[in-house]
Amino acid sequence: MTQRLRLVPSPAVAPSPVLGDATDAARPGGRPPQLELAFTSRQDWQAGLGRVLPLECSVTDPQTFECSAIVGRLHGQIVAELRMDAARLTRRETHIGSADHELVQVLWLLAGRCRVRQGPGQALLTEGGWTLVDPAREYSLQLDQGTRLLLLNVLRTACPGWLSALPVLAGAGLRGGGTAQIAVASLVAMLRETEPLDADTDAALHESVIALVGRGLAVEMQARGLEGRKGRATELVRVVAYIDEHLHDPRLNVATLARVFGVSRRHLYNIFLPSQVTPHAWIQNARLARACALLEEPGAASAPVATIARQCGFSDPAHFSRAFRARHRVAPTAWRHRAR
Repeated sequence: MTQRLRLVPSPAVAPSPVLGDATDAARPGGRPPQLELAFTSRQDWQAGLGRVLPLECSVTDPQTFECSAIVGRLHGQIVAELRMDAARLTRRETHIGSADHELVQVLWLLAGRCRVRQGPGQALLTEGGWTLVDPAREYSLQLDQGTRLLLLNVLRTACPGWLSALPVLAGAGLRGGGTAQIAVASLVAMLRETEPLDADTDAALHESVIALVGRGLAVEMQARGLEGRKGRATELVRVVAYIDEHLHDPRLNVATLARVFGVSRRHLYNIFLPSQVTPHAWIQNARLARACALLEEPGAASAPVATIARQCGFSDPAHFSRAFRARHRVAPTAWRHRAR
């Protein structure tokens, strides 16, 4: 059964190792358990939840501040529901790591009010509203008393159809209702499910949420007169699908993609502009993401790292190990041990 933990940080209960166990350790045959967390000071919030969702927490009333959270994972990425007293959450440059450039965050307001700011984009979200934020850039959330917020991390490689919307809708207030509301209802239900999701169900729910949010973004883009960007997004989806199908091929590179799709290298780079990474970086990110998934699979526990490297398109195991360590700051064998 899915474990539930109520954690009230204190000098006798250190939250950080517990959170590390919950978010880093994979459960064989299903997603990791959720954690239910409660905090009664900014310091405890920062030491505990701040390690999972790196944000600086400034509270309005330190004497009465309370926050609770349910933290889980969908397809390896964090899903968190927060209930907070009045506070300001700020993501600064010091919180941003190399892996954050591979993510998109979606925020839904379940109750209360929240002012979101990222770059030129800012909005006052009320119940049912939502927005995208780019975790590779600074942003802030000003939460009113009793606010409930749901946050979802998604790999950019998993949601190419969103990427044309990210530069123009980050920090903007998006309307509630519609397909995005169905997505958030599914995520809230998932966080309260007492049985672990098997791998197939986890993948199906992930694909459903991606599609529902993507449709909501398409409606927003059309309503704002930005649907002209859809053509490039469609091209990106096609190219990404080809990459995913051929990651095992070490010959897959920018030149190969340009030849297969009959476009120039310049046009190929333009297709990837909404993703804010180059085609080469996208291929490398996708290979390393697949390597992480393979290293975490219980059925592949005895597979040599060199075999996993070849399955992800790395012909040289030493190059794979260097690239993996540069991205995740641990060796592939250490990643596998941590997941187990």
